[in-house]
Amino acid sequence: LIPDAFIYHKRRTSLGQFYKQLHFFGRARINIWRFYPNELKPVHLLPAFFVVAVWVWILSFFVCKTLFFIGSGFLVVYYTAIFIDSSIQNKSISIGLLSIPTSFIQLYAYGIGFFGELKTKIFKG
Repeated sequence: LIPDAFIYHKRRTSLGQFYKQLHFFGRARINIWRFYPNELKPVHLLPAFFVVAVWVWILSFFVCKTLFFIGSGFLVVYYTAIFIDSSIQNKSISIGLLSIPTSFIQLYAYGIGFFGELKTKIFKG
């Protein structure tokens, strides 16, 4: 709304810093929800579902190999699609490859932060 306004974004220089930022965003979503309940939308729950799906996938390796291989197939298709889309959009295979771990970190860190803050603030510890 202010045409001459400048916005500065701090760039994360490592995947660890990126993880911390997204973890904080997940935590912040719970705090926003506490004060503004209408600001928690279904889309904000998707990273939490992703975390649960990753845990189920890992546990399925020990419990049900069929489920593990089905989940593995889904992950291969999902991350192949991310790689292809990112490579095309950015005209760079190396960026396409970097999109795989960063997309995982984005969802996982946000989801972990979301669950951690939910446990701390809602369930009191």
